[in-house]
Amino acid sequence: MSSSVTVQKVFSAFWNEKTSQKTKSQECSDSDSDVEEQRKKRKKRMRKKSSKKQRKPKEASAFRVRHAIPTRVVDEKTNPEIQCYELNFRPTDDNKEELIASTTFFNSRNKKRQTYDHVSPFDWPVVRAIIQDDAPTSFDIHAQNKRNKERPYMEAVSRAYEESFLRPPDTSKGERPCLAGKDCEGLQIICENDNAFILTEFFLPSQWKKIQETGRRPVEVNLCLMCMRNEIARALLNSRADQMAIREGVTLQPYYNIVGLPGEYDVSNCICSDPAVHEGLLEPIVLHQQCAYKYDDSNGKRRYIQWKYSYPSSSSNKEGNSSFQ
Repeated sequence: MSSSVTVQKVFSAFWNEKTSQKTKSQECSDSDSDVEEQRKKRKKRMRKKSSKKQRKPKEASAFRVRHAIPTRVVDEKTNPEIQCYELNFRPTDDNKEELIASTTFFNSRNKKRQTYDHVSPFDWPVVRAIIQDDAPTSFDIHAQNKRNKERPYMEAVSRAYEESFLRPPDTSKGERPCLAGKDCEGLQIICENDNAFILTEFFLPSQWKKIQETGRRPVEVNLCLMCMRNEIARALLNSRADQMAIREGVTLQPYYNIVGLPGEYDVSNCICSDPAVHEGLLEPIVLHQQCAYKYDDSNGKRRYIQWKYSYPSSSSNKEGNSSFQ
């Protein structure tokens, strides 16, 4: 029994020793094999790198693409037909008037057309809603004078005072042209030899008196007399086209004209408010008409004459209606 136990112990010890040595040798061989593998790969890369041949550059292709279009001089020698067309554009006794008329026509068509950039489509409905109101069912304009209420103050402007502003600005005196600039109504008047001009800005009598006393003009430039008349008539037409009235307390005119007196305007040349609707006109004011002005430079100074605005007749003291209504 003891001998069998001794043999078993010896065998187990021997087995344990052999297995432990085998695992150690395997671990050593594994670590050595990794290092060896890395070394082989490194040598292989170096060998490929050293044996790599340099490629020769490719020769440039002889094929070329030409994008430029060949040009040549064209004159009457190479193209005699050009002379045939030039004859149509040379002024002669037969086609001189036609050529001038066609040139003027196309030049007028090629001019820069009037733009409406200054009119914002978002601001205009807002402003119109502020000053307009629904037309009342019953309204009597004559009853407004009987009310004891405050009314907007407006200055009376005579015909002679207005005609003194129907001239170009005198820059030597510091006068400024109309705020409308190239869109001034003064340039729309039909004149001989195209002598139309931009009018000077218009001031009310109280403003002009202050300018004469102080020598200073307002910072903001005003419209001329024609443009101011045109804006008032345009605002009145817009309200009538919309079939609306103007809110009470709002006026479209900053001044009014004297009518029915000698040397002043006739009421037939003015616009007035509809008696049944408040239209923002409390007093008569001259209606702007481009055909009512005429260019004149007889005294050496350019100006416009209101030749179509008649003076009051003998029957002007009678109450009349405006031709604009």
